[in-house]
Amino acid sequence: MAHLFDARGIYGGAGMKPVLDTIEFFHAMRSQMRFGEFSRLPIEVHRFMIEGGAAECDWFMRRPDPWDAQLPPRLQQEHRTQQALHDALKIRELIFRASRRLSARACECIALPKASSPS
Repeated sequence: MAHLFDARGIYGGAGMKPVLDTIEFFHAMRSQMRFGEFSRLPIEVHRFMIEGGAAECDWFMRRPDPWDAQLPPRLQQEHRTQQALHDALKIRELIFRASRRLSARACECIALPKASSPS
């Protein structure tokens, strides 16, 4: 019986490639997407799944930056929309960078209801 951590096992086996690719994706996401272009708030992944060479990723739209509260509502919405688009393109890029064999089958941004008032 081979040791779990030898070169043919957990780290060298082809069966672990999707797991290692997923770890790489989340590490890159955490370091490169910590802050957004239009919102300093973090991004939250709701679901990430790899199935048959395709990746699916759902995440929650970043809340508006607290500094945007003084802006007109139209401009606040524009910043939110631009941030969601920027996040979608970046997540797709990170999926492809983590594994060249994956295709991004579905990337979905989930809008959260507006917060009532900051506490």
